[in-house]
Parts: sequence; C-alpha cells; structure tokens
Amino acid sequence: MGLEVSDLKHLIITHLHRDHIGLVNFIRSASGVKVCGHEEASKISRAPDEVEEARGQVLDPLGGGVLFGIFGVLEGCLRGLRPMIRVDRKLRDGDLIPLEGSTLEVLWTPGHSGEHICLLEVERRILFTGDHILPSITPHIGLRKLDGSDPLRDYLESLKRIGELEVRLVLSGHGEPFTDLKGRIEEIMRHHERRLREVKTALVGERTPHSGVAEKNTWRGAPWSLMPPWVKRMAAEEALAHLVYLKNTGVLGLGFAMGFHTFILNNDIHIFYLHDFPILNVLMLFPRRLLPT
Repeated sequence: MGLEVSDLKHLIITHLHRDHIGLVNFIRSASGVKVCGHEEASKISRAPDEVEEARGQVLDPLGGGVLFGIFGVLEGCLRGLRPMIRVDRKLRDGDLIPLEGSTLEVLWTPGHSGEHICLLEVERRILFTGDHILPSITPHIGLRKLDGSDPLRDYLESLKRIGELEVRLVLSGHGEPFTDLKGRIEEIMRHHERRLREVKTALVGERTPHSGVAEKNTWRGAPWSLMPPWVKRMAAEEALAHLVYLKNTGVLGLGFAMGFHTFILNNDIHIFYLHDFPILNVLMLFPRRLLPT
C-alpha cells in the first residue's frame, strides 16, 4: 500500500485484551498517533492492577479471589504483564469518527469485555467486530463480579442489537471475512442456549464447585480432563457467567449456607463455592469432584 507507520492518524482499539493492544505503544511512539477507545477502556487502562485486585476481592466470597491471584501470577510469568495504554480520545456509543471518504460509527458491545466496541463503516456497511462476533468460534464470556453485573446478558443483548444492522461485510479480530452476519449471530445464540441447558442439567442432583459444572459442559477442542489449568480457569469463568445469567433470569436462586455461597435450583442446593480454603480453590481445577453428592 506504500504506507508507513508514521502515516497513521487514528488508532482505535476495540478492547484491551493483550492480543489486540500489544503494538499500541510502539505505534504511538513511531507515529505520534492518538489512541481512541471506549470510555470504559480509559478507566481500565489507567489502573489495570487496581481493577484486577478489585475483581479478586469481589470473587473472594466465591472462592475465586485466591484462584485468580495464583493463576494470574503464573500467566503473568509466562505471558508478561498487560501493557499500560493511555487512551487519548474517549469514545461513546453512537460517536461518529470522520475519515477520508468514510465515517465510522462506534457501537458499544459489552460482553466479551466491558469496554468492547464494534465499528461500522457507514457508507459501505462494513462492520469491524473485534472479538464480539467471530466466524468460527465463540468469544470468551466470563464472570466479572457478583454485584449485579451479568456479562452473558450484556453479550446477548449486544448480539441482538448488532443483528439489527444491515451489513455487507464483517471483518473480525480473528478469522476470515464473512458476509452472513445474521446467520452467524443465530449460531452463537443457539450455542449459548445449549450451554445454559447443559449448566442446568449439571446441577440436577449434584453438589459441586463451579469447575464441576464446567467439567460437564461440552467444550470445543480438548476435553476438560486434558485442559491445562489456565484453560480450565477460563472454562470455569464461562460456567459461572452462565450460572449468573440463570440466576438473574429467575431460574436459579442465590443463597448462603455453611460458609458457602450457593446457587439453588428447585429449592435444592446444588452448587457450592469454596470459601477460606485457598488450596482447595486451586485443587478444584484438577479432580473430577471434591464435594460429595
């Protein structure tokens, strides 16, 4: 194309996951470009450590704070720390970004992450989806905190909204371009409907940590028994996100018994979260079941 990094005028980040922002600071230093991201990205990027610390504190009553801390250290050693990103221009839903010969509309699509945005090239109806909609896999939807937030609900609502758009071409953060946006959204919706049914089935007659629910779910790629621990952690996050969605839609109740937070189905306690037993918080990712039925 005959372009240099120094020719860039806009650098727009869809979200702050490291596979999407790894070169941001290099590009900024080479070009002086202004970095644009959702206003939520601005909050997180200013203090990522505090955000993760708060996340762990919220998960402590669920037995998750210690788990996140231990595996966070392990992953940090392997992958390095997430780069600190300064967001120069805070974007909001509906903002328009004028370019030469076209306009980008900002669409806030929380779910995969709270700061996630898609970008619609208005004139040619090209949709840049980041990780919100991928052509062949579903993005990770994990729990953030138990204070009323519901990432799966956010994600499904964002999907429905994007499904109302008329789009000619979809360019995602991973995979090949595709054109059948509505068809792909329907596939993803069916996937989460199946997962919700699996989660409910896993609760019947069982008392198990939420990793036990994840163990009984169907996963693409390696089965639970062959997953490395950090992948199991992500699977457990997904199971927990689906449990919270079921709680918020009235299918499950949330209680507290014998020092454990519990989800309740049909007035029977089925799922326990370990509390104040740090070693068990880690070990629960490995055995088939730690609690008796």
